[in-house]
Amino acid sequence: MISNLNTQSLSLPRAPTQQPAEELQISKFILREKLGEGGYGLVLKAWDFDSKKYRAIKLLRQSHPKYEEGLQYFQNEVHPRVTSLNHPNIIKVIGYSKEPQDWVNLEGKMEKVMFIAMELAEKGCLFNWVNIMTMPEPEARYIMRSLLEAVSYMHSKGIVNRDLKMENVLITKDCRILICDYGYSREQIEEGRHCETKLGTELYMAPEILSHNNKYDGKAADIYNLGYILFMTIFRMYH
Repeated sequence: MISNLNTQSLSLPRAPTQQPAEELQISKFILREKLGEGGYGLVLKAWDFDSKKYRAIKLLRQSHPKYEEGLQYFQNEVHPRVTSLNHPNIIKVIGYSKEPQDWVNLEGKMEKVMFIAMELAEKGCLFNWVNIMTMPEPEARYIMRSLLEAVSYMHSKGIVNRDLKMENVLITKDCRILICDYGYSREQIEEGRHCETKLGTELYMAPEILSHNNKYDGKAADIYNLGYILFMTIFRMYH
């Protein structure tokens, strides 16, 4: 971390909030507010009875048309290789369901869901911040230093993320930077071209992935993603 950087300059008005969800409960969590929605499910703010803290809950609903595909990525996120990661700039998994849970949805109907509980990043994602402000260079350096330290640690544990992007970079209330979403992650112990599947967000993909070669180096692809994030953070060019 950069100890002499004043991160208070990141304390700007909050990124736009999402509409609240009705108060619902799953396991030990009271669901309070909708934070976002991805390709496979919802993310909600929730109160954790045990810790007396707010958490972020990712829900994968069986009624979702891409449930089976989403379940594969859910299992990646709760794999021990991911949940065992322990770094201040990697989001911490608090708990998850091992079997589908009963949930009364917003329409008042019972359905089955899988969930992951994670630490909450109160200031939202980097993409929202870049949308509303030009990031000063010292703050951009702080963000990139945090990401580089997290990715270096992750790679040292033999994990590649394969979906690093501004939407998956979160900021906590004390301006700590977090990498989230390991649905596309996999093991890569050695250097070299070991990844074959074309995964990730196309805008951020390294050229060797887009070129449809059979194999690519997942670690190198992650570093390419970080460079793209830095460029977009400073110049606000992401379309």
